[in-house]
Amino acid sequence: MVALSNLPGHRPSLIGREEDIPTIRQRLAEIQTGLLTLTGAGGCGKSRLAVEVAYGVRDQYPDGVWLVELAPLSEPSLVDNAVAAVLGVRERAGQSLRDCLLAFLQPKVLLLVLDNCEHLVEACAHLTDALLRTCPGLRILATSREPLHTSAEVTWRVPPLAAPDGQRILTVDELVAYSAVQLFVTRAQAVRPDFSLGPETAAGIARVCARLEGMPLALELAAARTRALGISQIAARLDEDFRILVGGSRTAHSRQQTLEATLEWSHRLLTDDEPVLFRRLSVFAGGFDLNAAEQVCRGDDIDATEVLDVLTRLVDKSLVVAEERAGHARYRMLEPIRQYARSRLAEAGEDVSARRQHAAYFRALAERAEPELWGPDQATWLARLEQDHGNLRAALSWYHESAEDAEAERRFAVALSRFWHTRGELAEGRIWLQRALEAPACGATRGLATALTWEATFAHHQGDLDEAVAVGERAVTASRELGEPLILGLALVTLGDNLTRPGDEDRAIAVIEEGLEIVRGIGDRAGPSQAIGLGLLGTALRIRGDLDRAADVLEDGVTLSRAVGNKWALGICLQDLAHVERERGANQRAAALFTECMAAAQDISDSRRVAECLEGFAELAAQSGTYEPAARLLGSAHLVRETNGSTVEPVDLPMSDSCVAATRSALGEVGFAGAWASGQAAPLERIIDEALAGTAREPTRPTTGSPPSTPLSAREWEVVRLVARGLTNPQIAEQLVISRRTVDRHVSNILNKLGFTSRGQVAAWIFQHGISPTNN
Repeated sequence: MVALSNLPGHRPSLIGREEDIPTIRQRLAEIQTGLLTLTGAGGCGKSRLAVEVAYGVRDQYPDGVWLVELAPLSEPSLVDNAVAAVLGVRERAGQSLRDCLLAFLQPKVLLLVLDNCEHLVEACAHLTDALLRTCPGLRILATSREPLHTSAEVTWRVPPLAAPDGQRILTVDELVAYSAVQLFVTRAQAVRPDFSLGPETAAGIARVCARLEGMPLALELAAARTRALGISQIAARLDEDFRILVGGSRTAHSRQQTLEATLEWSHRLLTDDEPVLFRRLSVFAGGFDLNAAEQVCRGDDIDATEVLDVLTRLVDKSLVVAEERAGHARYRMLEPIRQYARSRLAEAGEDVSARRQHAAYFRALAERAEPELWGPDQATWLARLEQDHGNLRAALSWYHESAEDAEAERRFAVALSRFWHTRGELAEGRIWLQRALEAPACGATRGLATALTWEATFAHHQGDLDEAVAVGERAVTASRELGEPLILGLALVTLGDNLTRPGDEDRAIAVIEEGLEIVRGIGDRAGPSQAIGLGLLGTALRIRGDLDRAADVLEDGVTLSRAVGNKWALGICLQDLAHVERERGANQRAAALFTECMAAAQDISDSRRVAECLEGFAELAAQSGTYEPAARLLGSAHLVRETNGSTVEPVDLPMSDSCVAATRSALGEVGFAGAWASGQAAPLERIIDEALAGTAREPTRPTTGSPPSTPLSAREWEVVRLVARGLTNPQIAEQLVISRRTVDRHVSNILNKLGFTSRGQVAAWIFQHGISPTNN
């Protein structure tokens, strides 16, 4: 027997809810109270989902599945009439319509679908409560932008469709897995059959779906625009204005033919202080917590103590999404809703005041975080800033656009510089610093001096070396004029780091040591700065070839970094100490140091240091003859650098080039390219695991003949054998994956220790003692 129903005969394909439908049907069958309400923002697809669920359960209700569409109603008193009209119930003399409904439904086994209850929520609550108390065989499936809040209700929040986040480039195969993309492409093909997801459209489709945050109605309206616009045009226009989202189905309700009409419908239902908070919350970019909402949105017409109650009601009405993270609630608006609320904020004339309060709040957050980023809680504070990255960007934009306080803008950018630097967001950090430095300063200020120091740092790590030195010298000049020791000490240490390159080591060391001397005189509060200075001094000493002193300095830096809890400084010291040990020939010790450095880098998401550790592991692998893993590590490291915009440090470039050349030579061009590509294709976590699991082989000792008693180190023995084979210093550097300068120093030491004056004497000496130059 065909089940009784007034459900629509034509149902567009439902995409992205395949897992939800059976779960909701099961939930509907299990609820004891009888009422299941699907809640969610306007345009999220509640009605369509409810109809699909109802279709699948028709055979479970012998008395029918009946849909009551409440959207056209404007009077709460007409809810009973709408239900009665669908069920064919007539009012009888001496009985109210409600009593007639109760009498009709009491013996029935029936599913009632109440669609769009939000504007009649109180009337719907009273009706459902009365019906379910009397009718044991009745089940009600409701849709509403807010719960009905009856004792019988169980709610199910309908989320947006899964959408790409827009932060990384995805392949076509990766994109097609997102239900938002599937819906957009399907609806676009309905109006333009030649539309497809391919390499040329992938980026635009990803931008659209990310921008619309998976809201089905918005996606369908955007897809309709493909009749006249290319995907890149749609994406660009959505970045500016959501009002292009018009043109839905002519058969749809008028409020579903444009996104603005849908949101206007929700806005009209707000009461009391809800419209005020709703529009002010639109200044937040990427989410917010309760404290931020209380401080930013308070004003004469809404007190901070009232914000929580009003915010809770907006969550109930599906205009704000609440999410729990690590035990704390965080809130956000879906981007289409936020854009609508921003227009309301502008109409109310509150845009400037709201943005000013927002900017002041997040500047204060950044300045509170700045000292914490140098201490033991830096990982916690880095994560805290990361979750408000969108808000921090919006706040910085306000300071720059308003030009109200140039010094505040500079200090704001400086407060975030450690965050950008550690996260490897070099290009972004440098842009904000350059903007902050555009406005002229009245003499040397704290903001000017520190912004110049950080600008020099970012330029250096992006490979803009001459600019780094020039800006660094300006930073030192401004810092000397300012007269604050800690700022001057850091400016000098930074300049010394920028000067550290082959040929300038002595000057670099002198400048870093001057900075360290100033920092040491400050006391305990300068501990993190001193640790960083020791790491940079160790680098300069290593490049000069003074390995023993470099090791001592770096060991001190490791100890101090651990004491003050600064993992960024710890990474500097560990990484360079690993290079020192590698150049000494102690590869196992170097591998252990790179391992600890990698852990410190991962703890604070220091992507630049992760790349440097991968390159260090690659050099160890190449030295031990395991070239394919070395190429995979190099490929992955290169991809990380492409993402964060960093370059190989000038001091490490010869060693890096030698490693690449030796690996390419060993594998051949095809093998090298394949292994490199394999490393880039694999997840970074897997490559890191491979690096940590590999064991670096100790340099091979002479095995043929009896080496005479000499003071040569293990590494020097390796160089002796290669000299005896006739290799030049550049060839030895490539073979051992070390710098040319280091080989020069080794050869000089060997000649001095053996009392020789030429390389030919070394080869003759090897032959005389019966030692194989090939280690066979």
